[in-house]
Amino acid sequence: PKEILDANCQQICYHLANRPDRQTTAIGFMNDKGGYSLRNSRTKISNSSYVSTIAGTSGTGAVMVFEGFFDFLSFLADNGITRPESSVCVLNGVGNVAHSLPFLEGFSEILLYLDNDSAGRKTAETITEHLSSMVMDDGVIRNVRDMSHTYMGFKDYNSMLCDRTEKESLPSNNTQYGTIKGHPGETGQDQLG
Repeated sequence: PKEILDANCQQICYHLANRPDRQTTAIGFMNDKGGYSLRNSRTKISNSSYVSTIAGTSGTGAVMVFEGFFDFLSFLADNGITRPESSVCVLNGVGNVAHSLPFLEGFSEILLYLDNDSAGRKTAETITEHLSSMVMDDGVIRNVRDMSHTYMGFKDYNSMLCDRTEKESLPSNNTQYGTIKGHPGETGQDQLG
């Protein structure tokens, strides 16, 4: 839904160093270092790969971990919310798992929404091994839970939601849902709308 895109993403105009004459527009999801994961119908890149952390609205001791931002956005859409109560850590790629660990150490409950593939399982093992062996300052032992059963039979949360949406046959011109389109000059529309 457009309100989820508006609350969590930005429209980014950019060009590649080897093509300064060709400007491209994409949906951008900011990370904690000020860089962006960028997505449009032709591109899946990052100008600076790092984790994105979001404080929860309730101040609970729980954090949800997603492999990519489309899985996070899919979780929000599936639950009909624009912001979760729990805190969130989006890895923006499994290669960033080491950057996530200091942030995750501050939570007593870690919910892993990682891909149902070998990279996702390896990342879940890394996080579980690191955090399960640590006791928090107040003596609480962390509870690390693999939530990939939520979308069993699918690679990730986004794949499950896309499959469900396709089966529900939402019309492609439904303006309630933002879509990834081409360059505004080509389509006359922005990426988020």
